[in-house]
Order: sequence, then structure tokens, then C-alpha cells
Amino acid sequence: MKKKELSQPIYSTKVEGTDILVPMRDGARLAVDVYRPDAEGRFPALLAFAVHNKFLQSPQVAQACNNQPAWAPLWCGPAEGGDTTFLTSRGYVHVVGNLRGSGHSDPGDPWIEGKTDTYDLIEWIAQQPWCDGNVGMIGISDYGRRQIEAAMTHPPHLKAIFPFDPGSFFFRYSHMGGVIQTMHYQMAKSAVENHRDIQLTPKEEELWREAMQNPDYIM
Repeated sequence: MKKKELSQPIYSTKVEGTDILVPMRDGARLAVDVYRPDAEGRFPALLAFAVHNKFLQSPQVAQACNNQPAWAPLWCGPAEGGDTTFLTSRGYVHVVGNLRGSGHSDPGDPWIEGKTDTYDLIEWIAQQPWCDGNVGMIGISDYGRRQIEAAMTHPPHLKAIFPFDPGSFFFRYSHMGGVIQTMHYQMAKSAVENHRDIQLTPKEEELWREAMQNPDYIM
């Protein structure tokens, strides 16, 4: 059997822009960061799109963490939207965006407008001077969920998706060993509305303090 050759880096990374505001069909604007190969020409693009803070997907955060294995920072740290340095070095534009109501995107309900927003964003990407018209999607968890939603709307320029763990994450890792997992609580309280300060009710505060004194819950 012939040994499969691994792809090799060709390009360095260029920051095309951060917090670029992309207009949707109803006038709302979505904030995206665009990283591309540092070379002339047009390239296929990979979109990572979710409610999660897009800054945490940036190459500088991954580099600052410095705790991921060399072969894949994806999911081993904050980077759920793809390894920007790897992707751009292999000739892909990496677009990382926030749905409306999260990050620096305009206010709104990502659960209502999310499908049409993903469609509009994919078609916007395909028309940019750095894109060759081919758009794929990448990412884990909510980034994976948005890929399935996008495929259901059939954007003309969406060529491929790779929805890794788009929904089973919550079921697979929740309440392991019977220990209550607080991730659902944290996301419900803070993930969508721009990561704003959380105001607990007196009862919630009492229960939270009690739970945080339990070493099993903390673990």
C-alpha cells in the first residue's frame, strides 16, 4: 500500500480583516474575521459560524495558550472553529463569524434568523475578491450545528460541510458519573446575549454557592 503523503504548508497567514460587518437581507450586520493565505489570487473559503466568541478562535489566542498538541489545536483548547494557521497555510481562507445577538454582531435572535443569516453570509463570502467561489464550513459543537442548518437552505456556493459533534456533545459528556454538569447552565445564562454580566436570583445564588463548595461538582 502506498504511504499517504501529508499536506505541507505553502503560505503564511494574512489577516484580511477583523470585525468586518457583513449586511444581511434585513439590514442586520454580522461581525466576521477573515484570515487568508498571504499571496495573490483567489482561494476556497472555510466558514466557522457560531454564537461563541470568535476572538477565542483566533491564532493569537491559540498561540498564547500554548497547550495544544502540535498536530491539532482544534478542541484541545478554545479553538472550535478550525486551526487558522493550518488552513491558511494549505491555501484556504478562514472566515470566523458570530451570529446576530452574539459577539460584535448586531442584536437579534440567532435561533430565528440563523438559517437565513448563514445562507447570506456564505453567498457574501463567495463574491469576495479573495474567494474563488467555493465555500465550505468547519467546526465543532455549535459550529457543527450551523453547518447542518446551512445545508438545509441549499446556498448555491456551499460545496462541503464537516459538522463534527454538532449535537451529541451535550449528551455524550453531560453528567458523567452522575456528577451534575454546569455547562448547560452557563451557556443558557451567558452564551447568546453578548456574554453580558449575569444576574442570579437569590435562590440561584444560594444553590450556586452551595454547589461550588462541593469538590465533586468543582471537578
